[in-house]
Amino acid sequence: MANVTNKTDGADIRALSGKPVENLTVEAVRAGEIGVADLRIHPDTLERQAVVAEEHGNPQLAENMRRAAELTRLPDEEVLSVYEALRPGRSTPAPRRRRSTPAGACLGDLSS
Repeated sequence: MANVTNKTDGADIRALSGKPVENLTVEAVRAGEIGVADLRIHPDTLERQAVVAEEHGNPQLAENMRRAAELTRLPDEEVLSVYEALRPGRSTPAPRRRRSTPAGACLGDLSS
């Protein structure tokens, strides 16, 4: 397997806050220097992971990484709202319209 550590092309890996990943230490957490945005992945990191996935013949994973990068730009509340709406039984379906023609009428007489 190829060594993927060189796939950053010299780019700094950083948190969503912009803080370099090297600064995310236990000591920084204890000192109160780390916030929630420091623990979230940066969209550029996800894009680099997508490139690696494509280079290793996994286009589906690459697409998922790019979708994830898009989601990092949304507020947490919006992401959670969409997630809740997509869970089975969580959303109320729109009222169904009554058909103006009987079901199957467009198929014609199938008994022959």
